[in-house]
Amino acid sequence: MSATATVITVTMNTAIDRVLRAPGFQVGAHLSAETVSHTPAGKGINLARALARLGRSNIATGFVGQGEVDMFETFLSTGEGLGRVNNQLLSVLGPTRENITVVDPEAKTDTHLRTKGYELTEHDLARLMTKVGLLSRDDAVFVFAGSLPDGMDDTALVALVDVAQEGGARVVLDLDGQTLGAALSRLSRPVWMISPNRSELTAALGYTAEMSSEDMLEAARGIVWAAGNQSGGGWVLVSLGREGGLLVTESGAYRGVCEIDSSRVVSTVGSGDCLVAAVLDAHLRGLAPDEALGRGLAVATASTFNAHPADFDMNNVRELAESVRVESI
Repeated sequence: MSATATVITVTMNTAIDRVLRAPGFQVGAHLSAETVSHTPAGKGINLARALARLGRSNIATGFVGQGEVDMFETFLSTGEGLGRVNNQLLSVLGPTRENITVVDPEAKTDTHLRTKGYELTEHDLARLMTKVGLLSRDDAVFVFAGSLPDGMDDTALVALVDVAQEGGARVVLDLDGQTLGAALSRLSRPVWMISPNRSELTAALGYTAEMSSEDMLEAARGIVWAAGNQSGGGWVLVSLGREGGLLVTESGAYRGVCEIDSSRVVSTVGSGDCLVAAVLDAHLRGLAPDEALGRGLAVATASTFNAHPADFDMNNVRELAESVRVESI
């Protein structure tokens, strides 16, 4: 696939990310908190903004609550970077959900809360199906990202992926664990890449306890092998948080980490999305898998220095590139 390939992110369940800083946070306590950020988000939105910051223009589609349409439009049109996000989100009745993160800088913890958002109708799903069909072509990459909102089930997701693949596009799945597992078991053909974190991969494959490093590697190799037999190759990218990341491709398996002073970390929200965006962008630019993983880890780590999801300073990325270690396993 060429460096000029079009990336389309599909965020079925967009969100508003509200990050609060509360030193000494305790359940049941009455505390003062500082609002760090209040921004439109969702996995696909974060991915779209990270790609644009890396210089890759892209299309963002999916759904947004009717009351937040202008907020998302303004936000997506004012991001930094050489690329731009073409906002093609579809407005639906009901509110966009909120993800509230309480950051305790003393204990180095992030506590996450979620509110309920819009509920989709059959008409909403049909509109998105039409949109995906119109955008799908040989030089396109679709990234289906995040959770499914009320009114949308695994069957509807699989149908969307099928439409994208029938148009000739490659597909990346960056989904929650149960949804990813259902998709992998029901899709008629393998996707090009999946990008879970450790807990999502554990849930997707039905493990009752968190997977060990050896289990992850074996499972990822099995997924890539199956995809290779049917379509000529597949990638599994696993985000491991502070432990770095694992990338398994048809050409090999790689483990990487970016070691930093933990005191520089402001927020980890959206760092996994930045990892996926940077690895995808690097691959499309022709970098080898180990180089793509290294690039992804530098970008993901740089994003933790900023309170706003999917924001990072390219000067930090270049600095961190010297601290990334990637090895073949």
